[in-house]
Amino acid sequence: MSRGPILSSHMLWLLLGSLVPVLLFLDYLVGESGSREVFLRADLRVRQDGASALALAGPLVGEAAIDGLQVGGALQLTEGRYPWRPVAREGSFSLRLDSSFLKNAQPGTRTQGFVASYQERSLEGPGWPAPLTPCRGRIEVIELAAPLWSGQPGAKGLAAVDAAVLQVDLLCTGTGPDLLWGTGDERVWAIEGPLEVKAGAGG
Repeated sequence: MSRGPILSSHMLWLLLGSLVPVLLFLDYLVGESGSREVFLRADLRVRQDGASALALAGPLVGEAAIDGLQVGGALQLTEGRYPWRPVAREGSFSLRLDSSFLKNAQPGTRTQGFVASYQERSLEGPGWPAPLTPCRGRIEVIELAAPLWSGQPGAKGLAAVDAAVLQVDLLCTGTGPDLLWGTGDERVWAIEGPLEVKAGAGG
């Protein structure tokens, strides 16, 4: 009879021990399914054909791509110097980082692993925007940090980025109004400046 309580306490500890992995797994699922607030901000300078730089600054939108991270947005351009007066033009910037770019967290300059484009339109009256212009150049990784659980299956895109500070230095070359190459009206935009991503647990 004296062995009964001892066996009962052993069984209780075994039961509690078996519940720990289950509780940890549930906590992981809750963390994975919980929303994450992501803040993306650009502070770019856009210079067309060597003219004075305009500022493309403000919040951007980000989403998980199929195999990486898509960042972009349309912002009204402002003069490049304080007091940042707005101009009647809007710039749309898009940047896609693939999984190879996101997995390499080492600081440094990269010329591959990303696709960027730029488009501009007038805000004065009707009119078509300028053609979507592909961009080439380099991106300097100043900071690229992933959350502790980002190595788990299914973590991708914004879910795999806790913080990122990137310095872009791009040239975007496109056709002019006639949409033809070699006619002398091609346009070149130089885009440079920082992009910042901050992610955290949401409600």
